[in-house]
Amino acid sequence: MDGFMPLLSTTDIKKKLNVGNALLNYLGDSYKSIECQDIGMFIDNVIPWLGNGNPKVVQNGLEVLTYLADRMDHDFKPYVSTIIQPTIDRLGDSKDATREKAQLVLLKVMEKGCMSPQNLLDRLRPAFSHKNAKLREEALILLTTTLNEHGADEMALSGAIPSIVKLLSDPSEKVRETSLNTLADIYRHVGERLRVDLQRKHNVPQPKMLQLIEKFEQLKAAGDLLPLAMSSDGE
Repeated sequence: MDGFMPLLSTTDIKKKLNVGNALLNYLGDSYKSIECQDIGMFIDNVIPWLGNGNPKVVQNGLEVLTYLADRMDHDFKPYVSTIIQPTIDRLGDSKDATREKAQLVLLKVMEKGCMSPQNLLDRLRPAFSHKNAKLREEALILLTTTLNEHGADEMALSGAIPSIVKLLSDPSEKVRETSLNTLADIYRHVGERLRVDLQRKHNVPQPKMLQLIEKFEQLKAAGDLLPLAMSSDGE
């Protein structure tokens, strides 16, 4: 790993791409050691890749972080604060592959127990009102994925509901549609509590509320509610 360190900061794009490919091959081989003199400095030198003008360099940087999180396991935790914001920023990237790889970094970090779903939700909050519509949409998608992988117990979802409700009236059609689907997914997890909260505490436009109720009823009729949601219905 130490052999890659001086090469990470090269500004020559062709060299950077070659270094990226070689590093990914190295990290992908579980027999090769990831020991190095200063892993913190190594990660610090990968972070600028995420802001590079070349999409492939950015994607390689994100993949390197996913590999490191996977192989370092819980030892990756001290470096989460360094990588989290640059990775969230890439959720708003114009390239599908970049957004997908940014999601994978964050999901891997949670899977390894280096960051809790609640920590991620706290960090995602500003993204829900970001000027970049792609970032608003991807933040909702990541919230849904996290919810499905870790469950509603792991997050204080009530704190995010006002932001999601606001996105029901977003200028972007994709964001409006995704926020509707996100609320439907939260309903699968928490049940009638969500419907009651939306009607009592949140200023949901009437047409949107009717759409949501229809979605909730469809989920209920299809038997798609999770056990936690079913038990909350009986309370």
